[in-house]
Amino acid sequence: MASVEQLVNAGRDCMRNRVFQAAEHFFRQALKLIPNHAEITLMLVDALQEQNKFDECLSLCRRVWEFHRNQPEIHIKLGNIHASLRQWHVALRVVESGLIRFPGNMGLCTLLGRLHHDIGNVRDAKACFQRIASFERGKPLWNYRHLGTCPAIFADGEQIDQYYFELNRDLDMLLDSRIQADWRSLPQEGFCPSFHLPHHGRSCREVREKFGRYFQKLFPHNPPPLKKRSRIRVGFHVVHGHEWGFFRGTGGIMEQLDEERFEVVVICNHGVAKRCSQTVKRESMQIVPFDGSFEQITQTVRQADCDILFYRKAGSDPASYFFPFTRPAPIQATSYGTHGTSGIPAIQYFLSSSLVEQPEHQIHYTEQLYLMDDLPTYQKKNEIPSGATRSEFGLPERGALYFCPHRLPKYHPEFDGYLREILACDPNGHILLLAGNDLMQKQFLEKRLHKNLGDTLMKRVIFLPKQPVSKFYRIFSLATMILDSSVYAGGLTSFDTFLLGVPEVTLSGPLHVQNFATGIYRRMGWGDHKSSCRRHFTSTKSNKNDCKLPIFT
Repeated sequence: MASVEQLVNAGRDCMRNRVFQAAEHFFRQALKLIPNHAEITLMLVDALQEQNKFDECLSLCRRVWEFHRNQPEIHIKLGNIHASLRQWHVALRVVESGLIRFPGNMGLCTLLGRLHHDIGNVRDAKACFQRIASFERGKPLWNYRHLGTCPAIFADGEQIDQYYFELNRDLDMLLDSRIQADWRSLPQEGFCPSFHLPHHGRSCREVREKFGRYFQKLFPHNPPPLKKRSRIRVGFHVVHGHEWGFFRGTGGIMEQLDEERFEVVVICNHGVAKRCSQTVKRESMQIVPFDGSFEQITQTVRQADCDILFYRKAGSDPASYFFPFTRPAPIQATSYGTHGTSGIPAIQYFLSSSLVEQPEHQIHYTEQLYLMDDLPTYQKKNEIPSGATRSEFGLPERGALYFCPHRLPKYHPEFDGYLREILACDPNGHILLLAGNDLMQKQFLEKRLHKNLGDTLMKRVIFLPKQPVSKFYRIFSLATMILDSSVYAGGLTSFDTFLLGVPEVTLSGPLHVQNFATGIYRRMGWGDHKSSCRRHFTSTKSNKNDCKLPIFT
């Protein structure tokens, strides 16, 4: 019979190799020999977390907390589990109670700062991070870690203006500082521009350029030379957690690239590699999986010897943000998945389309704007759901359903006025908003809408919880009309909309993120004329399941 030590070591090996089910088995066997052992229980929780078994994680953490309240690690783990479930209020209570018991514990202080960051509490995050920076073993760069924090929901436009004023002020202070940091630790210790910045109806160039100027100084500047060869090696970087969007929007491009002119290389972590080989149908495709430290990853990718490295999404998290700074390829480019300019000096090109924007929009980019004649994506037809009913989702049986299928941060305060006018003009219509699974953010938005719409109109606003993909498309098929946010247009959701033959109302603007749905309309030949849009609405709603659209292959 194996000893506890042997079982634990076997479980650790499985965790390193990402074989989480096997790790779970070994840790459970060890706990049978030493029930309620704190360290082994926390290792089991890690294995369960990787398998998204959050309910059992909570149960285990609470149980071990009863026996080991004198260990700060238990409070940290329990707080992290509640945060993973977006139970922010509970997570904050757990961490704050831990700090009462263990004042000055760096792990608890760090988690408290990260919780405030995730919630979007800029000032509280700033106070936590600056407190950590003042510790004896503190990190000076953490005085500015709050720069990556941004509220998901703003109360009004004035609050947005104040946020940008303070962000620019503190970025200028960072640029004037002499704070140094090791580039190899930045994915863990650094920060990047908030993913919410493109949702505010303003150009992100100034802000993102300031981030890029500071961090560029911390990296070595030695890109590999561009080689002469018969075929161009194009690398595609896949961000973990965003692989679904990557394969859907870019997988077809990789499959269609001319074999005689291009070699395709996929750069991804080990967890994505298998799915990539199953999803993308290209025999000659090379997959370069990476793992280990940030420095080891950059060396692995540099050894892949790509001529061009394409980032569909540069900067969705610190790891994907800092990776291009290492210059693993002589030419680097990004596109629409980055939601506007990256601000990263090491990325030379932004691939867009003349259907979406014009040459004068170069002012919004630090990269060279390259306009293709077509859209920079390749969409395949998804299966069209059939037989969906309103009663299936508890929706009103009568009246129009105006569906906004976007993430909550896209609901700019000025959008409230559009919703108010729609409901006022259509007394039988209902607004459907996709609330997701973040109860706190939903409550923020609900409070703002109550203020701006009033009690009577709010009775016809329906919040939908996060839906599995199959049910999400069934709701799409029931919508009378899809509404884009006033400052942010649909991307992949627009393709879903048109595939189902549902009309989409979108507003063009000066920014890339405002025009993608408009670009799809142009691609279909309907232009910007209201009369042609009305004809489309009429024809699609009369026989929408038979609608043939030229944007799908």
